[in-house]
Amino acid sequence: MMQGISNPILAEGWLTLAIALPSLVLLAGLLLGFKDLIRFSLTRATAIASVCFTQSKRRGVLLITPLVILAVIVVSHFQKADDAQDAIRQTTNVCLFAAGLVVTVVIIMVACTNLPREIENRVIYTVTTKPVTRLEIVLGKVMGFAAVSFWILLIMGVFSLAYLNWLDHRARTVIRAQLDSNDIPLTSRVTAEYYSRHGTLHSRVFGTPQRLSFLAAEPTGPDDWWIPADPKLGGEGSIVVPFQVDGSLIPPPVAPAAQGPGLAAKGYPGGLWIKALIPARRVTPATQPSTQPAEINPPRATIDLRANGRVLMDLTAQTDLLQEVRVVQSNERGLVVLYLIYISPENLIRWLPSDGVNDVQIGITGLNKAYEYGLAPKGMQLESPDNSLKLSPSRGAQYVGPTGQYGPRLRGQRGGIRRVAMYEFHDAAVPAGHQNYQFELRVFTEMDREDYTAEDQATELGLTFRNHKTGHITPEIRVYPENNRPLYFDVPAAGVEGGDFDVIMRCTSPNFISLRQGRDASLKLVAADQSFALNLLKSMAVLWLMSLLVVIVAVFCSTFLSWPIAIVLTLLILAGRWCVQELGDMAKPGVGNQVVSDLFRGASPEVSAAVSRSVDGLARVTSAVAPLLPDLSQFSAMEEMNRGVAVSMASLLGALRVTFFHGIPMLVMGWIFLRYKEVAP
Repeated sequence: MMQGISNPILAEGWLTLAIALPSLVLLAGLLLGFKDLIRFSLTRATAIASVCFTQSKRRGVLLITPLVILAVIVVSHFQKADDAQDAIRQTTNVCLFAAGLVVTVVIIMVACTNLPREIENRVIYTVTTKPVTRLEIVLGKVMGFAAVSFWILLIMGVFSLAYLNWLDHRARTVIRAQLDSNDIPLTSRVTAEYYSRHGTLHSRVFGTPQRLSFLAAEPTGPDDWWIPADPKLGGEGSIVVPFQVDGSLIPPPVAPAAQGPGLAAKGYPGGLWIKALIPARRVTPATQPSTQPAEINPPRATIDLRANGRVLMDLTAQTDLLQEVRVVQSNERGLVVLYLIYISPENLIRWLPSDGVNDVQIGITGLNKAYEYGLAPKGMQLESPDNSLKLSPSRGAQYVGPTGQYGPRLRGQRGGIRRVAMYEFHDAAVPAGHQNYQFELRVFTEMDREDYTAEDQATELGLTFRNHKTGHITPEIRVYPENNRPLYFDVPAAGVEGGDFDVIMRCTSPNFISLRQGRDASLKLVAADQSFALNLLKSMAVLWLMSLLVVIVAVFCSTFLSWPIAIVLTLLILAGRWCVQELGDMAKPGVGNQVVSDLFRGASPEVSAAVSRSVDGLARVTSAVAPLLPDLSQFSAMEEMNRGVAVSMASLLGALRVTFFHGIPMLVMGWIFLRYKEVAP
C-alpha cells in the first residue's frame, strides 16, 4: 500500500495514517450509530438484498453476460499467436478481462443509480417508515449487488473453463496429427511433444533465479569473474556496483583554515572520493601470441554514474572529476588499475537532491578488447576527504551484459566459446523424489549479421548445471529455442537437488540471445503444476473481491450525491491512485516550472508564477491523497493467469487486504451519511 514511497520515515507516517483513519471512522460509526447496531437484523438486511438482486434481474443485468461471451468467442478467433500455448494464454486474458470489465461497469451503473432513484421516486419512504435501520439499508444493498457480481462472475467462470478446455483439446488434437505426419520443424518438435502430453492449460509454481550475470568466461571460483570489452559496442558488459548514500551524512565543504591532514588539505574540501581497484588480465588467442607489452597497450575502462539502469554521466570523461589513474600492482591475475575520482559538493547536490537515502550505481565498462576486466575484493569504495564517511556497496556487484532490442544479451560464437550467461538459483523449492526436473526457457534471438551465413538455421544453446551443495556438474544440455517461444527440457536430479545451483549458458550459433531476470526470468524451474480449474477459481475470487470494493464505493457515493456525480466520484476513487502512478513525475511537486516552460513560454511573469504555483499545489494534493486511495494493482490475478503462473496466496491476501481496509471505512461512512440524511417526511 505504500508503493512509490522510498523515504522510510515518510512511508512509516503514511502507514500510521492509513491505519488511524479507518480506526477513527469505525469509532465514529460506533458512537453515532450505536442504536442501529443494537437493532440490527440480518433477516431485514437479507430481505433488502433480495429486493436489490430481483430488481437487477428485472433490468436485464444478467442478460449482458451472453453478449460478453459472444464477444469473447469472436475476439479469440481473430487473435494472432506464436504457438498453441500462446493462443490459450491470450484467450484466457480476454476471458478474464471481459469478466472484470463487465462486472465493474454493471456494478457501478446499478449501485450508483439505485439509492438516488429510490429517493427521487420516493420508494425509500416506504422502507424508512418500517422498522428498518439505515445500517440495514446500506448493508442490504451491498449484499444484493455483491450477489449480482457473484452470479456474473460465476457464469463467466464456467464459460471460460469450458471454452478453454475445448480449445486445449482441439489444439492437442492438431499437434498430435502434425507430429504423426512430421509437419513440425525439428526445433519445435520438443515443445510440441510436451504440449501433446501435458496440454496447454498450465498453472505452475516457478522457481526463479536470484541473479543473472554476463561473464567473459565460466568462473572457476568466487574471484574469477570477468567481463569482456569491445570498443565497437562501447564495452560488451559492465560491472555495476550499487550504493546507498544518505545525503545528510555527507560532510559539508570545509574552510581552508580548518582543513586537517589528508586529502582535504590538498584542495578537496567536502564531497566524495570514488576509489576503484579494477584487475585486468590479458586476452591472448591460443594461435597468436601477444607481441605488445602491457605498457604499450594498457587496459582502459570507463566509470560512470547510473540510476535505474541508465547511464547518467561518464565520470572518467570529466577532467575535473578524474584525478588519478595508475597501475598499483601486477600479479598472476594481471594488472590492477586504480581509479581515483573526486565528486565535488556542487555535483553531489545536483546528483543527490534528497537529504534521505539515495540509490547510487557506479558502472565499470572495459574499452580495450585486449583485456578482460574484473573487480577486486572491496575494490569499490566511497569516502569523504576527511575520512569521516566511508561507504561500502549495499550489495554484491552485478555483471550485466550489453543492452539489445529486448534487454541484456549474450553474444554467440562458433568456436572457442568463452562468453557465458550465468543464472544463480539459491534455496529454490525443489520437490524431492523426482529423477528429472523440468525447466522452461524463453529467450529473444537476434541475428549477428556480421557472422551470419545461409547455413545458420537455428539458435543453439548449451546449458551446464553446477550444483553447489553436491558439487555435481551435469553434461552440457543442447537446446534449440525459437524467438520468444517457450521451450521445455528435463534436467537430471543431481544437477538441481538441494535448490542451490548455477546454470551456465553458452550460445554456439552467431546470434544474440536476450535474457531476462526477476519473476519473468528467461529460465525458470517448474517446481509444481496445479489444477487450472483451481487457478481460474482463485482468479475469479480476486475479481469478486474487486467487485465487492466497487459495490461499497458506489453505494457510499450514492448516499450523498445524485447518481451522475456518484458515478464520476466512484471512478475517481477507484482509478485515482493508478492515474497518479502512471503520471509519475508529472504528479510530483516541482512540475509547475516544466508546465510553464512547455505550455506558457510567452506568458508574463505574473501568469507564469500563478500557473506554476497552481500546478505544484495540485501535484501536492494528488501526491498526498493518492496513497489513501485503493491500490488496484493488488487485483492482478489476471496477469498471473496470463503468464501461466499459479495465483498465489499472497495475491488473494493482498486483494482481501485492500477490500477490507478501504471497503469497511467507506461502508461505515455511507451508513453515517444516510443516517443523517432526510429521505422521509
